[in-house]
Amino acid sequence: MPLYLDKRKASEIYRIRGSHYGIRIDQSARTRSKDEAKQILKSIETQIFKEVHDLNPPKEDTKTFAEVVIKYLEAGNGGAYDLEAIILTFGETPIKDITQGDIDTEALKLYPDHKPSSVIRLFYAPISAILNWERKERMLGPVSIKKPKLKQSRPDWRTPKEAENLIKHSRGMSALATFYIGTGARCSEAINLDWKDVSPNSERVTFWDTKSGLARSVDLCDRTRASMPTRPKDGGKVWRKDNGHPWSDRHGPARKLKRICELYKLPHSNIHTLRHTWASWHYAMHKDPMKLMIDGGWKSLDLVMVYTHMGTRDLKRQIIFNNWHQYKNANPN
Repeated sequence: MPLYLDKRKASEIYRIRGSHYGIRIDQSARTRSKDEAKQILKSIETQIFKEVHDLNPPKEDTKTFAEVVIKYLEAGNGGAYDLEAIILTFGETPIKDITQGDIDTEALKLYPDHKPSSVIRLFYAPISAILNWERKERMLGPVSIKKPKLKQSRPDWRTPKEAENLIKHSRGMSALATFYIGTGARCSEAINLDWKDVSPNSERVTFWDTKSGLARSVDLCDRTRASMPTRPKDGGKVWRKDNGHPWSDRHGPARKLKRICELYKLPHSNIHTLRHTWASWHYAMHKDPMKLMIDGGWKSLDLVMVYTHMGTRDLKRQIIFNNWHQYKNANPN
């Protein structure tokens, strides 16, 4: 029998009786108003419907931020971030209590003099990754964290002449520097590259573990191919340190490049400088922003349009003069 309103003798208080989805109800509506009693009856029906179909909202999570970080790391995440400052800041805070205002306030305290891009990389990006991972684990929608606005700045890139000078002084790292310039690889993309992701004649490499999550393949020009190490019979990592061991620290090549620049008084260059260089040269040769976006592994054309300002004809001539344009089986022109 469906739910219905009833009154006991000698009482003006309504009662709600009957069953809904097999759940029996016999309780007071605690009101003398029939309209109010009807509303209460409807709310009971709605609540039963939600319980039967498991539509009730999830209970608030009481885990602290530190507890979530531990689970996040145990799941194999977080390798790209330094989480110490964030854990010290929000460690004991229940994750449900962390607000946008809290994040903005603590970011300003920790990094008052840093550029917005650095604050995003050091603070906002890892917090966003952790919070969204936790919500995904509970099958909830993502949370959007507002980040500081970035002003478009001039990419730090090198002309072919400057690149030649850098490679010349890079000593044992000259081959790896050539590879970074010739592929636009991020630091970890290169040192994590395995021989199984290099074509048999080293004409193409594929980066699977990328920042954007999109695999990308790059055809190697003859000069970059010539810089590749000899392929060992047992495969393994392509790029290794002077002692023959794989790079264990993803920042290792960047630190070595920094020391080289300081030693020979060259313009400061990091691995991202070489990626900017590759992108600028790529556009100068192809004049195709869509191809640059795909080859570089970017998700949006907006992210590559900054390189179109450097893609001039005289830069193309310099690239050709220094033999960065010749391919074994393809002509990028």
